[in-house]
Amino acid sequence: MLTAPPPPLSVLTTAPHDPAQVNYHSPSPRRRSAAYAALFYNALFTRNKNFNYQAVQRWTTVEKLNYSLIKCRKVFVPVHQQGSHWVLAVINLVDEQVEYYDSMGGVDRTCMSNLKSYIAEEFNDKGGEPLDTARWPAVAPSDIPQQDNGFDCGVFMLTYADYLSPEHAFTFSQEHIPHIRERIRNEILQDKAD
Repeated sequence: MLTAPPPPLSVLTTAPHDPAQVNYHSPSPRRRSAAYAALFYNALFTRNKNFNYQAVQRWTTVEKLNYSLIKCRKVFVPVHQQGSHWVLAVINLVDEQVEYYDSMGGVDRTCMSNLKSYIAEEFNDKGGEPLDTARWPAVAPSDIPQQDNGFDCGVFMLTYADYLSPEHAFTFSQEHIPHIRERIRNEILQDKAD
């Protein structure tokens, strides 16, 4: 029997300053979390796959965001693995760890290591206290909802973010995905209409 699907995806709000770059959650002065655009992670690297903080450095200035990223609790980073699979990486500044949510159970330690390097550079550049992320754990929970097909990864990634932003336990499963997909579609269309 299908249980009630999770609450609507209403926490994601497009940033008025530059919707192509960063989205954020909660209009309060103390941001709970920030969410990067889909192209962010790939932009962190040169064509030779070398880490390049300078490529994204200007994306997160206080002037551009109207808030300080280093005061966020979590930073959500969508990652498009090999151009065919979406996963969610989370830089958790409260628990001092990088988290990796893959609806197919994969783990990419390189991705998590790269994001630890990124956030350390971000703090150094934006005037926060130096951040020693070398000791931060890289966490890839295995007890998360998993997809049972080859095409729902994007919906799972968005739903993970929707639940993690307000720190809710995951209460959805593959059976809820058609309803969640429809809700995402409706929210996109509603946002376009507004």
